[in-house]
Amino acid sequence: MYNILLISIGSIFGALLRWLISSKLNHFQIQNITYFPLGTLVVNLTGCYIIGLTISIFTETEFKMLFIVGFLGSFTTFSAFSVESLEFLKNGKFSLFIIHYLLNSVGAIAMVTLGYLSCICLKKIL
Repeated sequence: MYNILLISIGSIFGALLRWLISSKLNHFQIQNITYFPLGTLVVNLTGCYIIGLTISIFTETEFKMLFIVGFLGSFTTFSAFSVESLEFLKNGKFSLFIIHYLLNSVGAIAMVTLGYLSCICLKKIL
């Protein structure tokens, strides 16, 4: 129960910070690109950097639950994917790394597209 509380508290602040950064930076125009999710990119890359630092420094379960799982988990889900990818590389499992990378990257885009198209189809049916 204590871990659930720690994760929940961390998640509140991670999600709020993600929203704040994304809402401010996603509106910037970069050269001729009318929309680029700069805030999302900043959040994901920053979160990955921070999780890379924290997993190698801190071992306390309470800190992991509050900061890594809670805060960074809601700040960016990309950090979890990146840690898993790093583990494959560190362990010399290059083929698993490539499969993991492609399934997550292409799969995420495919599922977003599938969800979007499903919504369009449902609107036409209803």
